[in-house]
Amino acid sequence: ATYLDALDLAESSGTSYQVAVLNSNISAVYITLGQYHLSLHHSTKAYRIHQKSQCKTGLISSGQNMAEAFMKLKQYDNAIQLLDSALLIAEDPNLISTRKNLYETVSDLYSEIGNYKKALEYKNLSHETGDSIMNAEVASQLEELNIKYETAQKEKRIAVQELTIINQKEDIFHRKQITRMIVFILLALIGFSVGLTILYLQE
Repeated sequence: ATYLDALDLAESSGTSYQVAVLNSNISAVYITLGQYHLSLHHSTKAYRIHQKSQCKTGLISSGQNMAEAFMKLKQYDNAIQLLDSALLIAEDPNLISTRKNLYETVSDLYSEIGNYKKALEYKNLSHETGDSIMNAEVASQLEELNIKYETAQKEKRIAVQELTIINQKEDIFHRKQITRMIVFILLALIGFSVGLTILYLQE
């Protein structure tokens, strides 16, 4: 089944989100095929659905598709307007990866229209954002390793404490056994001594 078949099915029995995603995917395919008007048709449908649901990532991705199609059609003002809107949405701290890709698209746009200063500015922003993502991932990995280390140390301390308690219980048990044995021996000696004394007196 093709994306178009899937789209027909989604439009008849799927959710609006599924319809939007499929339209975005079809739009991206048409861009690679050079069919920019068809790409615009599908990305616009996706964009309108995402507007209703206020899906930020959907608005950005479909807006990017529309902007790329407008770029190919030399309609740069429309492309800039869409990308400016997408940049405002992408200021959300949770959309850092999306923002990096968006900066790349904006840089490509300004490079194409000959504004190399802005193209370089957004290219640098893309690299800086990529570094931030990498630093965040490294920090997250270090934090995860630190948690694992602390957990291992805690488990080790618990194991040592449990072993100490077991050893203490064994020491107490052995001491009790030794005490009982000494008492038994003393009692036996006392009994033996008493028996000898009685035998001696009887003679």
